[in-house]
Amino acid sequence: MDANKISLEAFNKLSPEEKAYALKVLQELSETGQSDTLDDLKYSDFEEIPVDIDTFLDDDDYFGKSIWMSDEYTGERRCTLFPY
Repeated sequence: MDANKISLEAFNKLSPEEKAYALKVLQELSETGQSDTLDDLKYSDFEEIPVDIDTFLDDDDYFGKSIWMSDEYTGERRCTLFPY
């Protein structure tokens, strides 16, 4: 099946409000390469935007405090998790 036809069929099934959002997102992406409208839609259900996995594991505000410790002899910070 033709990918353009599938996209047009999906677009035609959207409500008028959904179509307006879709067109606004596409316009923003074509003009600037990014879309604030799309970001707003993606993150509208979150009280706080999720952090990336590295920040989650390394930052003391998240999981970092429980998996990182300082070596008592060298003072070097090391991870206490086993490699996968």
